[in-house]
Amino acid sequence: MKRTLMLLLMMLLIIPGTALAHSKLDSAVPAQDSAVAESPALISMTYNTKIEKLSKFTVTNSAGDAIEIGEITVEGDTMSGSPAQALPNDTYNVTWTIIGADGHMVEGKYAFEVNAPAETDVPSAEPTAEPSPEATETASPTVEPSSAPDNNSTDTNSPAAEEDNDINPLFIIIGAIVVVIAVILIVRRRK
Repeated sequence: MKRTLMLLLMMLLIIPGTALAHSKLDSAVPAQDSAVAESPALISMTYNTKIEKLSKFTVTNSAGDAIEIGEITVEGDTMSGSPAQALPNDTYNVTWTIIGADGHMVEGKYAFEVNAPAETDVPSAEPTAEPSPEATETASPTVEPSSAPDNNSTDTNSPAAEEDNDINPLFIIIGAIVVVIAVILIVRRRK
């Protein structure tokens, strides 16, 4: 009886750990919630574990239209594919479905924005007046702040962060059944 009880208690300790061991997205190119200055030639996602070849992803624009992606390749822990055409300025959603090393299917999504600068007019051939020395002294180069997120920070509102907090209800049900069985066995043993 004690062995059975110990076995049941060990299962309770192991099951929650198994539920949290699913594969998750570690990094992406373009990065999650970033704005890039040109259309990406490659969309790539790296996970914390090796993923299976059946893993896939789709890309949609802000209107929900699917973007054609060439062949999707999976190598080790990385999945990637190239857009068939250059992406115009817009917000894009990447929805991925992977099969992790543990055999479980995991889904998630993230967004990035293409914000290429508008093309400027071709400069005219007419000579222009030289800027005054005062204007050149006050002019300073502009530096655009990087909108790429820090990979070390955790955004608790992102889908990936929410996914880490999800516990599969099946594991909760199994845990509850194990507890009920343990209580029944203890009650019977005392009688």
